[in-house]
Amino acid sequence: MGLRTGILLVLLLQVGCGFHLRGSFVPPHWLHDVAVQLAGPADTLHRELLESLRTSGVSLQADTGQTGAVIRLGAETLNRRLLASGSGSRVKDYEFKYEVPVTVVDPEGLERLAQEKITVFREMDYDETQVLAKASEQDEMKKQMARDAVRQIMRRLQARQIQ
Repeated sequence: MGLRTGILLVLLLQVGCGFHLRGSFVPPHWLHDVAVQLAGPADTLHRELLESLRTSGVSLQADTGQTGAVIRLGAETLNRRLLASGSGSRVKDYEFKYEVPVTVVDPEGLERLAQEKITVFREMDYDETQVLAKASEQDEMKKQMARDAVRQIMRRLQARQIQ
């Protein structure tokens, strides 16, 4: 068996099993028109989700009455807990936990994601001499966590396509 034949065989097996490169999202058949409902004000998570859906070819609707599917984003939470402390009880590290509940309902009213919590964790070292820098680092970290949450949502939607 030649090298070309082997490569062709591997490619055919990957295509046949539904393999997609990470980051490429093929929307499920029931997710062509979608409206996104928010529990609070628009934020990074909302903007990133809309952008991901738009670039995947999903038609976004402003009103849930005009759409097939609905994605409901619950109130996001960002909790911080002490991870490590040094001498004199000084804080050294924090762990951040970002959570957002998501429900996805298809056009027939079937819940494809039923109040699933999307959770992202991050650790951050803390230096009390750089409080302002750490505050802006925390803001950037929250944006990155929201982007990671969007990727989790998209992967879960992709998984529902197979089921």
